[in-house]
Amino acid sequence: MKKQWNPRLLTLAVLVTLPCLYRLLLAGNAPWANFTMAGGLALFVGYYFQNKYLASAMPLIALALTDVFLSLVLHQGTFFYRGWHWVYGTFFLIVWLGRAMPSASVKNFIGAAVASSLLHWIVTDLGEWLGGGLDISAGKPLTRDWHGLLQCYWQAIPFIRNFFVSTVIFGGLFFGVFEFLVKK
Repeated sequence: MKKQWNPRLLTLAVLVTLPCLYRLLLAGNAPWANFTMAGGLALFVGYYFQNKYLASAMPLIALALTDVFLSLVLHQGTFFYRGWHWVYGTFFLIVWLGRAMPSASVKNFIGAAVASSLLHWIVTDLGEWLGGGLDISAGKPLTRDWHGLLQCYWQAIPFIRNFFVSTVIFGGLFFGVFEFLVKK
């Protein structure tokens, strides 16, 4: 009896390795900051992986692996950058947005991509502001009032745009390729 090939382990390896390599390629390239596979990956594994622990761990493993490398190369050995817990927590929640999708329809996926992008923007930039972020127009710390918080959100718009566009592109590829392969 011929044993049928199960690509599960290879799929898991690719889903961790590909976003890691992509993140490392774009590291330090400001115009492409936050143009990442991580949002699409988090929605994908949240929706398709039955094991909620594995699904929750996948994007965090990809982030942690690249953070270790980037800390050694770009950040002078500081492994946990300021606000890392806001970023990791957000990706954990994005996995759960994927789990909450009722189906893998385009409408549901776009809605989840919008929600995950807004969640990422609101949470991580709140963390940036609380952590003493910089007002890039003045070169000084953000003020500790509504103006400072709004300035923090305002100057993050290019990053949220990149995050949303990349989540739609890469998430669309993850979902689309998977659905194509399942139906084939």
